[in-house]
Amino acid sequence: MMKKSGILALVAVLLVAVLVFAACSPATPAAESSAPADDASPASSGEASASAADSGKKLKFGEIAHDRALEWVNYGVQNFEYTCEQLGVEPVVIDAQNDMEKVLAGMEDLLSQDVDAVSVYSFSPDLDARVAQMARDAGIPIVFENAVPADSVDRDAVTCCTYYDIGYAAAKMIGDKYPGSKFVYIMGQPGMNITEPYNDGIAAAIADGADTEMVESAPTNWTAEEGMNATQNLIQSGKEFDVIFANNEQIAQGVVKALDAAGLKDKIPIIATGGSPLGVEMLESGDLYGTIAAPTSYMGALSAKKLYDLTNGKAVEEMTYLPLLPATKEEIDQIIPWTPGAEVIEAIGGLD
Repeated sequence: MMKKSGILALVAVLLVAVLVFAACSPATPAAESSAPADDASPASSGEASASAADSGKKLKFGEIAHDRALEWVNYGVQNFEYTCEQLGVEPVVIDAQNDMEKVLAGMEDLLSQDVDAVSVYSFSPDLDARVAQMARDAGIPIVFENAVPADSVDRDAVTCCTYYDIGYAAAKMIGDKYPGSKFVYIMGQPGMNITEPYNDGIAAAIADGADTEMVESAPTNWTAEEGMNATQNLIQSGKEFDVIFANNEQIAQGVVKALDAAGLKDKIPIIATGGSPLGVEMLESGDLYGTIAAPTSYMGALSAKKLYDLTNGKAVEEMTYLPLLPATKEEIDQIIPWTPGAEVIEAIGGLD
């Protein structure tokens, strides 16, 4: 039988061994939960992205544009890209080419590229909601451009035109310059919450006393060719009118061709919208009497700036409307240019 002193010695040795083993073993980590914190919400997506901005890695912003074949959209995209580059951000642009399926596929593509934030042209309430939810699920901020999404669509901010106000300003310009006139409206593509507000603005201006009457409207897909065809059809119909309101300056370019072919170029004045380089040329040449200048450059640049601020945890203005300027040849120098550059950055208040 082992003596008591021997037993005590053995116990001491075993106790030391246990303590040494425990000291050398790695601590067991606390269990991690994949569930969000109780106070997490879609509105905190900007805070989640702020960690990406603070990490030192180069940010990457996505944009899903309606259709770059349209002058309005293409200049907006160019300014989004330019502003991203000025901010040290990599822009990734998806051209949806007016195809809703390409919007969803484009969003999936952007998320697979791990973009830190995304700006999307508003398409329809259902599609906007689906894209917004994809952004929320990915924990990144989302800004909508061009038109105001439905109230039910979750988003961080919107940068867009007030198409109602443009329609109102156009009807007022026609009534002021050509009192008692009858005009036709060569409109863009119905839907997307764009052409309908134009109509509402026109009707409101006339109800408020604009001395003109809209006698006809014709839809197009925003292009010069369709603007020309629509104008030719109206001329051939025998409809009497004194003025043409073209929904953008590309459409107006087609209107000019149709009027010229019919010998009416110097007899039917044209009012348009935009303030694009093409529009400025048409004002200078006299092809346009006036245009309601709305800088898509401002929209693209400010959307990029908003995404940058959101990823850095800063508050942004939730709803921003583009500045409008009813302009004739005499006001050309007041138009915010569409070409990317310092003037556009200054117009949005700089990048700080």
